[in-house]
Amino acid sequence: MKKSVIIIGAGIGGLATGTRLLKMGYDVKIIEKNPYCGGKTGSLKADGFSFDLTASIMMMPDEYESLSQELGLNLNFIKLDPNYKVNYFDGTVLDFYTDIALTLEQIEKINTIDGKGYLRFLSEGYKKYQIAYDCFLNKNFDSIDDVMNNEVVKGIAKSFPLTNSYHYISKFIRDKRIRDYLAFQTMYIGVNPMKSSNMYTLIPVISAIKGLWYLKGGLNSFVFALEEYIRKNGGTLCLNTKCEKLLIEEGIIKRVITDKEILSADVVVCNSDYAYSGKTYFSNRLSKNENGKDRTFDYSCSVFMLYIGLKKKYECLSVHNIYIGPNFKKNIEAAFKGRIPSDPSLFILAIG
Repeated sequence: MKKSVIIIGAGIGGLATGTRLLKMGYDVKIIEKNPYCGGKTGSLKADGFSFDLTASIMMMPDEYESLSQELGLNLNFIKLDPNYKVNYFDGTVLDFYTDIALTLEQIEKINTIDGKGYLRFLSEGYKKYQIAYDCFLNKNFDSIDDVMNNEVVKGIAKSFPLTNSYHYISKFIRDKRIRDYLAFQTMYIGVNPMKSSNMYTLIPVISAIKGLWYLKGGLNSFVFALEEYIRKNGGTLCLNTKCEKLLIEEGIIKRVITDKEILSADVVVCNSDYAYSGKTYFSNRLSKNENGKDRTFDYSCSVFMLYIGLKKKYECLSVHNIYIGPNFKKNIEAAFKGRIPSDPSLFILAIG
């Protein structure tokens, strides 16, 4: 008899888990409160335009390609080059490529010293990435012992000295324009580059070395492909179904209570948003620490997004465009202090 699995949340993580478990022979049921799959990676359609709601570009496509090949999905992965076109308030325009030689040509328009510094930045960053990947990025942390073992502690200490991202970048790069561009990318998960761990400098390093990729039809085409696979292979998608409560006994989820029925399964996977899940399903467990005291959580900064459909094509734009405004440090930090910056720096995604 097949083992049964209930997955809460039909985002990419929930769908990917569902497809793999289906392939392994499990009976899979996915519960999703929205009328569509995709979660944060949904899409918006209006007046003939289609927008990915959040992520549109894959920085590390290996996992996507691996799952696509495993399931036999017909998806078209396309490499982006240049990675970024960067426009500065002083009129400077620089293109940054996966082809490092082309990027060096751009940097050396400013000075040759920063060309050498950029190479050292990538080299040191890639070493840090390899250590981070081996020590913790590709591992589960199910207990405090997993976090505090010697391999992890030594890896963190060796890879990430106690300096913030901007200070770390400044060790390699003299020109403020290039520093600001690299620091801008570290904010992609909502952290302040002037205060955050230099761990986040891995973002500009890996995007420069491994490149940026996108899917023909947008990232939501990956969601559609996974959804179709689940339906064709006997999985069940329960859309418009809200999980209201989990009954937990001795650390095991025994029942899943939705707004329509009470369900049980051999395995329950919770793939809904961490903060939402913590408050809704695990409040008693996550709100207290080991000493019984209230826990406090700091949320990362969000982002203000505009979806604009245009009938005109602007040749001056690449796919990825960054505008670095004046007083970069002051205006970047404004958002983290709850203020609207007077001269904001912007990221513009332009897809025709």
